[in-house]
Parts: sequence; structure tokens; C-alpha cells
Amino acid sequence: MVQSGAEIVCPERAGAECAAALPRAAVIQRLALRVRPSALALVSAILASPALLAGWNLDDHLFRHRLAAWPLRDVLMRLFVFWSGDAEETRQTMDRWGVPWWTDPGLRVAFWRPLTALTHWLDFRLWGDDPVAAHAQSLLWLVVLVVLVARFYRRLLGPTTAAGLAAFFYAVDGARGAAVGWVASRNAILVVVCGVATLAQHDRWRRNGRRAGALLGPLLFGAGLLAGEGEVGVLGYLAAYALFLDGGDARARLRSLAPYLVLLVGWHALYQHLGYGTAGSGFYADPAREPLRFVATVLERGPVLLFSQWWPWPAELYSVVPVGEQGTILVCAAVALLVPAVVLAPLLAHRPTARFWALGMAAAVVPISATIPEDRLLVFVGLGTFGLLGELVSSVWLQPAAWLPRERGWRWPALGVVGALFLVHGVASPSVLPGRAREVTTIFPEVRARALAFPTGGPDEQAIVVQGGLPVGFYYPEIRLAAHLGIPRWRVLAPEGDVRLTRPDARTLRVRPRGGYLAEPASDDYVANQRRRFDTFVRTPDHPFALGDTVHLTGVDVEVTALDGEGRPAEATFRFAVPLEDASLRWAVARGDGWAPFRPPAVGESVLVEAAR
Repeated sequence: MVQSGAEIVCPERAGAECAAALPRAAVIQRLALRVRPSALALVSAILASPALLAGWNLDDHLFRHRLAAWPLRDVLMRLFVFWSGDAEETRQTMDRWGVPWWTDPGLRVAFWRPLTALTHWLDFRLWGDDPVAAHAQSLLWLVVLVVLVARFYRRLLGPTTAAGLAAFFYAVDGARGAAVGWVASRNAILVVVCGVATLAQHDRWRRNGRRAGALLGPLLFGAGLLAGEGEVGVLGYLAAYALFLDGGDARARLRSLAPYLVLLVGWHALYQHLGYGTAGSGFYADPAREPLRFVATVLERGPVLLFSQWWPWPAELYSVVPVGEQGTILVCAAVALLVPAVVLAPLLAHRPTARFWALGMAAAVVPISATIPEDRLLVFVGLGTFGLLGELVSSVWLQPAAWLPRERGWRWPALGVVGALFLVHGVASPSVLPGRAREVTTIFPEVRARALAFPTGGPDEQAIVVQGGLPVGFYYPEIRLAAHLGIPRWRVLAPEGDVRLTRPDARTLRVRPRGGYLAEPASDDYVANQRRRFDTFVRTPDHPFALGDTVHLTGVDVEVTALDGEGRPAEATFRFAVPLEDASLRWAVARGDGWAPFRPPAVGESVLVEAAR
């Protein structure tokens, strides 16, 4: 039998402490028990509604072009394929679209998410190129998610204060805004919709004997895999269910997991066969192709993600702080996580549901550690986090349980920790959720404006952008295509930051960026680091350049002419087919939301071009 979470009423505690707790519990309990899942979902959607004004951002522009130009089959199979791993295809994107010349020829960033792609296709077919409608669909999925999560908490914990609190914390968590505020991130919501529905059906089968759940659970799990790779996170919860909540014998518990494992193996084999996955990118670590690197990223990024879920620290900051400070952040994360872990210890020892939430939460961190830490990925992790927190607040603070330690040396610090967590997730999170839903507009807000502002050029012209990196080369052509503007051949000389240009002759330019190419964040300028981190998106240190390596592009060859002490390019020499003053070369530097014309240095001269401020 599955152990259900009955309400804790502290009948064994001494009168004064219990009497003080019950009035406090009564108010919150009434709210937690009376608020319906649909009402919580409405609150969540209202708080996240600023996403409706977020517009298109980054990958959205790429999707818009593909949805307009591709048939449905290509949309379902290739909407989330950014780089296929084909060297010739990558060379063409460098030559025509301006993808940085330092891109790894074997770069693969390809995901198979046909179910999510179908929702984007419906956006375009029903409402055209309307970002408000697209965000409205994402908000609708958020409503579905919150309803399912709230019902699942009540299913496992019963009609208790703990279940109501858990649902409330989940509904107003700031990470929900980060997931819903970017249209291209809709898959993060869809996988958890399918995942929570999977868990509910599995529970109906194992606890209530409803055999339909034995079929519906795996079917929903399969649908989740077609929505996004993050669906793998539900396996941790299924394993935790078998360990801590399933009342069958050991063999029956193992058999209950078999359909999901068979589906996972089949899906993964097909996924690999079709050429999906990642390779050569500093953002991603593919567990199949790079198992050792993936383990290392889990050990590094996992604590950061958990730290961000439990305490008010955005996970995105980890990737943009100087590399020398990342070790300090990891230490702080470990200490900050140890604090609630100590308070949770009695709860974990006493309640199987708490152990279920904890193991599911920890396991859900593993698949999302395959990419850089971001709060929008915490949608599955939050399911376990807030189940734990709901039980913790209820049993420690509102209605102290008989099994809690009686020593004041434990109880008062525990109350302080629980009170702090309640303020973070019950008070602060609802206040920041609206801002998180729109914050995606603050990530490279100038990208669209700059793409449209560049002087119209034809395919025979070359747009020479002094600094830019990936955002220039990847999104500008797509934005201009959507606006029916001319598209020159984009050439990016160097990543964001200061760069020194030296001209030895009429057709040659030596380019030396401050910090070199593929540099890790090293300054205290977080905005600059945000841009520089994209340098390593397209190439990892595992695929270094050698001195003299040359990239051949139409009208220009790029040669690595100097390396730094770690083997990364420190200087690149561009040899153009025409003099640098030729009319076919349009030189520009980014300034604000637009461009300033740039005049290359005279022969024999050297100039320092400062980054846009």
C-alpha cells in the first residue's frame, strides 16, 4: 500500500507549544485547503501575464522563419535542429549566414521535439506572426501544469495543509516566469505536463489498482519524450515511487518500471539513429557521446541548480561570473543547501513521501545539467522541492509534529530556516514572477533593432561586423528575412569586447580581441560576460585550433596566426580578395541599438576598437 500524507495535528506535544501553533496554522490551513487548483492556476497565469508583452527573442526569430517556409514534416523533424553535425553544412552557414568563423565544423546541436514543434506550428497557422498569441498558448500550458501539479500534491499528501502549500509555492515560483516568458522554451513546460500526468496515472495503477494507468502512464511518458529531452527527469520520480511509496514486493516494483525503461531505450536508439544530440558545444554535454564530460557537468551544475531552486539566486549568473569566482559560488551553494538538508533530516526519516520528493528532485537535476544552468529548466526540479517544502512548513512551523527533535538548539534554528524559506517562496517569489516573465526581453534587447538597422545589402556584399559573435551571425539573417530585407554575407571579425586591428597591406587585417577567442568570462562586467559566453557555444576546448589553421570563406580567408598560453586563438588574420576600401565591403561597429560606419585602418596602422557601451 502507498502511504498517504495525513494532516499532522501534534496530539502528543505539550500544550503551550501546540496551542501557539494551532491558531497560526488555522489561518494558513484554511487558505491552503480551500483554494482550488484552478484558482491557483489562474493566480499563476495572472502573475506571469507580462509574458504576453515579451515579444520575440533569440531562437523565436529562427522559428518564425522556419514555420513560414517549411512544410509540416520538416517542422516536426527539424524545428529544433540548430546545427546538424555536417561539416559542409556548417561551413555554408559560416560562409553565408555569418556564423562565427571559429565554429567547430562538427558542431551538433539538434533536438527532436515534434510534439512541441506541433504547438509552434499551430501558433503560426492559427494566428500568424503574432507573439501575443504565441505567449498566450504558453500561458495556457502553464495553467494546465499548475492544475495537474496541485492535484498530484493532493493525491499523494491528501487534502492537507502541506499539499496546499506545496501547490501554492509551485504556482508562484519565479522559475515559472523564466519558462513561460520565452516562446522557444515552451518545451520546458510541456515535458512536465506530460511528466506529472504520467506520475498520476502510475499512482492510480499502483495504489488504486486501475489497470488503465498501466497503459496511460507509459503513453504519457512517451508523449513527454516527444515534447523534449527533459522528460527523462520523470524517471527519478518513478524510481523514488518504487522505492518509497509502492506497496508491492520487490519484483512487482521493478516490473512496474519496465515499460518506461523500454520506451526510454527505444526512444534513445531512434533519437541517435536520426542524428539528434549534441557535440562540440560548450553549452551542452551529451550523456551518450560525452559520458565523462556529462558526469563532470552534473557535479558542477547540479549544486548550482539546486541552490537556485531553494534560495533566491538566479542560476543564470553562474555562467557569466568570472571563472575564478565560480568555485566560490559552488562552495556557497553547498553550504546553503546543507542548511535545509539538516532541517529536513527528521522529516526524511519519518515520512516516505518526503523521501519520494527528495530523490525525485535530485534525479531531476541530472538531465538539465546537460546544458548551462538556467532557472527556466527547474520546472521538474520544483515538483520535488515544493513537495518537500510544503511538508516541512506544515510539520515544523504550523503544526509541530511529535517526531521532531525536542531540543531548543535544533528547534529554534529550524524555525528560522523554515521561516526564511517561507518568505522566499511564499512572499518574494510571487513578487518577482511578473518580472521573470518579461526578463527574456532584457537578454540582447538590441538584437532585433540592430538586425533591422543594418543598411540593406545584397548577397554579393559582405557585412563586416567588427565585434559580435554568435548573436550577430545566427539571428540577424533570420530577422531580416522575416522583414523582407536584403541579406549580405555576414562576417564577424571578433567576439564582443575590445579588439585591436592591424593592417599590414591593402587586403589584410590582423585581428586581436582582448582576451582572445573562445575566452571564458574573466571580468566583473556581467553584461560583457553574457555576450562572451556565446563564444564557447560553437566550440569547446576539446577541439582546439592549431597555429596556421585556415577557414576559407567566399571573398576572405581566416588564418589563426597566434595562440595564447592555453592553446586558444589569440589572433586571426583576415585576407580579403579585394582591398578593404572596396564598395562590396560594408564595415560597421555596433553602437546602441544601431550601427556606426567603420573605416578600416590605413596600411601600416593599428587601431583599438572599444566594445559598445
